Amino acid sequence: MKILNIIIPERMTGSRLDASLAEMLPDYSRSKITIWIKSGDALINQKTFKPKDKVSGSEIVCLTLNQKQSNDWIAEKIPLNVVYEDEDIIVINKQFGLVTHPGAGNWSWNLSKCSSLL
Repeated sequence: MKILNIIIPERMTGSRLDASLAEMLPDYSRSKITIWIKSGDALINQKTFKPKDKVSGSEIVCLTLNQKQSNDWIAEKIPLNVVYEDEDIIVINKQFGLVTHPGAGNWSWNLSKCSSLL
């Protein structure tokens, strides 16, 4: 668990809380920050707020990071339609519904893990 105390700068007065935190924490997506706010992991003066609430500047946001993100990719056996392949490039006729790269809700069955399968 990691706890961050973030002071909202005066220049962000009138901005949304989620937008302000997203600007200040570029390593995290705005949707992830919104989840933290809604779940009560981001508090101002020990109180919860909504992502759309406006900041007035100088607030201290106490952000508790409980989740550990894992980037351990495991190769998966995916049937691929290889159109062309040489030493430098591979062309794949991607089937409908096959995710090209991982993202929220799409951590498996995507082409980013296929290099070890070719």
